[in-house]
Amino acid sequence: MRDAGVPASTVEEIDFGPLLRAREDTGPHDAAGVAARLEAVLARLGDVRP
Repeated sequence: MRDAGVPASTVEEIDFGPLLRAREDTGPHDAAGVAARLEAVLARLGDVRP
């Protein structure tokens, strides 16, 4: 049986930049801004199909 998954190159194509820059782009008390970025990246990851 083959494990489900996608090639690493597929995941590497996703732009994680907004999440990585959250500290610089949001204020120190902007948890909602960070959460929004996290949700956006998780949604992109959720769209990845084998």
